[in-house]
Amino acid sequence: MSTRLQFGVGFAANVPVANVIEAAQLAERLQYDVFWVTDSHLIVREAMVILGALAASTSRIGLGPGVSHLAGRHPSVIASGMATLDELAPGRIRLGFGVGDSGPLNLGVPRTSLRDLEQAVVAIRSLLRGEETQGATRSLRLSYLQKRESSPVPIYVAASGERTLRLAGRVGDAALVSGMPDQLPKSIELIREGEREAGRPPGATRILFWTTACVDRDREAARAAVRGSVARRAMNTFGRAVNDLSDEDRAALEKLQAAHQQGHRWDTDYTTLVPERWIDQLAVAGTPDDVRARLERALADGADEISCILMSSRTSGARGTADQLELFAETVIAPLREAHAITA
Repeated sequence: MSTRLQFGVGFAANVPVANVIEAAQLAERLQYDVFWVTDSHLIVREAMVILGALAASTSRIGLGPGVSHLAGRHPSVIASGMATLDELAPGRIRLGFGVGDSGPLNLGVPRTSLRDLEQAVVAIRSLLRGEETQGATRSLRLSYLQKRESSPVPIYVAASGERTLRLAGRVGDAALVSGMPDQLPKSIELIREGEREAGRPPGATRILFWTTACVDRDREAARAAVRGSVARRAMNTFGRAVNDLSDEDRAALEKLQAAHQQGHRWDTDYTTLVPERWIDQLAVAGTPDDVRARLERALADGADEISCILMSSRTSGARGTADQLELFAETVIAPLREAHAITA
């Protein structure tokens, strides 16, 4: 029996639902393991509705929101959604869950506090086990579930900062690590610290390396494709650590922030706003050899699985996303799986 590396793809539903279903079905045929759907209802289509459609129109691939949050949803609503999806696709559902990014931002509400996030993870897991959990004024329970020893839906806690990484180690089934790729070893150390704080065994939390990626035989085309994403990530990642930046990076961030204030759109060809070094710090992009080498390093650093938001390059044909899914599967996933095949 062989155990293969797990690869997932993140998908923002900024296209009609029929196209999302086609992309998920293609990902399933190409042997991706998970199809994550962005949960940010003001800018893309509603994730839970899409996941229901995907559960009914696929047969093998894992499914989940990547990632959900508490902005606009009570923990019991999330738990009920996951339990219902698990009825449609038993064993295939997972919950990506975090403080939120574009979801709360576009609603104009604060991100969830870490205290509330941790309590929500514990409550959702209890509800998925058919147990009661304490609500604001009364105990809550999903009345249609029988009690069971464990939840069928693993909770992937999205984490990048030190406190959130420790939180993931304390309560997560897995950590969806979305920080800077070069910091993955340090991130895993913090997750293990959280496990120790909670008295959990080392390695109890599965490590998912999550990044934006593009593969293209034209290196520059691949790097151009991720620039918009890198710009957004730089605003979030560097914006929270301005005092730790070099003078050069601080000046570049200020230029990016000024463009953002003026309503700048993150098109892929705005090269002057995204220094080349930021692409290597905040994404994985390049030729098949480049991308395989970078993901190989993530595996060596301790990642158990990998999921990528794949960006289409300017050299992609009319099929866009489909071309990128196929090229990534052929030139990155298949060789890495072959190199890491484990037989038992």
